[in-house]
Amino acid sequence: MDQRIEFAMKALRTENFRGLCAEYAISTKTGYKWQQRLLQYGLAGMAEQSRRPKHPAHELAEAVVCEIVRCKRAHPYWGPRKIRQLYWRAQAPNDVWTVDFKGWWYDGLGQRCKPLTVRDEHSRYILELRRVPDARTATVQECFDRLFQRHGLPAAIRSDNGDPFAHTSAPLGLSRLSAWWVALGIDLERDRPGYPQDNGAHERMHRDIGVELQPRTAQ
Repeated sequence: MDQRIEFAMKALRTENFRGLCAEYAISTKTGYKWQQRLLQYGLAGMAEQSRRPKHPAHELAEAVVCEIVRCKRAHPYWGPRKIRQLYWRAQAPNDVWTVDFKGWWYDGLGQRCKPLTVRDEHSRYILELRRVPDARTATVQECFDRLFQRHGLPAAIRSDNGDPFAHTSAPLGLSRLSAWWVALGIDLERDRPGYPQDNGAHERMHRDIGVELQPRTAQ
């Protein structure tokens, strides 16, 4: 650092800059760098600085990292290639739909209200927010049949492991509803039991529904 300071101070007075650089065995590019550092930052600028880019060209955004971590937690035994493929799948509408039932509440007539919600992962568009009479397979299948006709088939559907979306005692956890989805060529994505954060965006939507809609219809 002392040599850098000595060189930079001489560089401000010399008439033979190239000769001064040769004397200190540095290139003229390096010489101009140290001269500029002294002029811009003073003696503090002569210390070695980190060469790490302030904004790495290949650095991922925080939202991307969080989504990749969510995918990995949902599929802990998958390797990086599968996780990457799963993440990039949700880069366009109809790549991944998420589905669940909003926790129930009593409406102004004293009846239980438990809406079925379906959401597009990429566009965040709410495809379905419907109060259904029950959670039977036929009832939910009718809603999805209407959605498929209106929006087309998604590449994958993400759900929890509860009825009617899954059946824990059935082979591969398939319920009648999810077996129908598979028969249509739709991939299944399942949350880990007890980890609602695996479908965090959908749960956040339910929270917003609880704040905005539930008080208007409750007793």
